[in-house]
Amino acid sequence: MADIGTDHAHLCAYLAARGENSHLLACDIAEKPLQNAAQTLAHYGLTERVTLRQSDGLDAVAAHEADDILLLGMGGTLMVRILSRAQWLKNPQKQLILQPMSRAEELRAWLCANGFSIAEEAVIREGRRLYNLLRAHYTGVSAEGFAPDYIYLGELPKVTTDDAKALCARITARREKEQTARAMHS
Repeated sequence: MADIGTDHAHLCAYLAARGENSHLLACDIAEKPLQNAAQTLAHYGLTERVTLRQSDGLDAVAAHEADDILLLGMGGTLMVRILSRAQWLKNPQKQLILQPMSRAEELRAWLCANGFSIAEEAVIREGRRLYNLLRAHYTGVSAEGFAPDYIYLGELPKVTTDDAKALCARITARREKEQTARAMHS
């Protein structure tokens, strides 16, 4: 597993402590987050279980080093830039776990246009904020003729939790507001 943009490596520490992965990579673009990650891992006695690596996205990660790729807590636009540079992800054996903080529609559009299938979505609540979490993998089938609603809502309408319904309602309301504003400026 490779945690891209690991920051303090809390997720890697959690997974290493549970023994869930045999090989964990915690990557970040900057040195300071990697220093924070090293402190977290040392605090829990897990420095031998997680490899820290300075990397701009997946640029310093080889295809054989990770089957599960996590990009969490960054914008969808940045995720698209990172994923588009890693052609080795076009492998059905690779699984993407993505949690966009913004622009999820850009991420979904890129995934669909580049042969990735969104297998599942969930909603995470942090206080009053709702975020979606996507699991995707490469199928090679480009879905360029997808409905506009799919780009904005993805698999969320299939999720029956109250948080998923609330997030769908927020996204729909935002889209309607944007469409009304565009119509008024036309």
